[in-house]
Amino acid sequence: MTGDQKAKWLARLNGKCWWHVVPEAAPACYEQRGRFYAATYKLDESYGKPLMIPDRVTLKNPLIGDDEETDLALFGHVLAQSRSYKELCWQEARRKRRALALGYDSIAVVTPINMARFYETGRVPTDIELCLLDLSLSRKAHPRDFMSGWRRNLENVYRFYTRYGVELSPILAAQP
Repeated sequence: MTGDQKAKWLARLNGKCWWHVVPEAAPACYEQRGRFYAATYKLDESYGKPLMIPDRVTLKNPLIGDDEETDLALFGHVLAQSRSYKELCWQEARRKRRALALGYDSIAVVTPINMARFYETGRVPTDIELCLLDLSLSRKAHPRDFMSGWRRNLENVYRFYTRYGVELSPILAAQP
């Protein structure tokens, strides 16, 4: 990956709000495997109930690629598919130790199709999963970072109803 391509990735990774599902044994998991994020709330819902406020990250040296590329960069070969949750945890812990030893602060994983599309077009994909290895690089996002779309939609709804003479104050007053 060239320096220009890496700069695009860093801009995308550092500019996004990242959604996180807290595991049952959170402190122990974070120490062993790192903290896992998804790029969208909907993508993160497949793992459980995400936190209501996303996090922002400040990365300097992420390892970027699909599962095979990251394994090749870390170990020189592709790790076998894990068959159980315990094996998956063990592999993630092994990836974290090796990545930290090589100087990476996170691992960004995308699908092989999206990675190939990035190499063809130069556009960074939106469906990214991030494993943050150094927890000091994260902070809570400000509501303006992730609620601007909602606010804009509410303003458009308000303009629509007021244009056609619908009085919204009784409707809004009835809301708890």
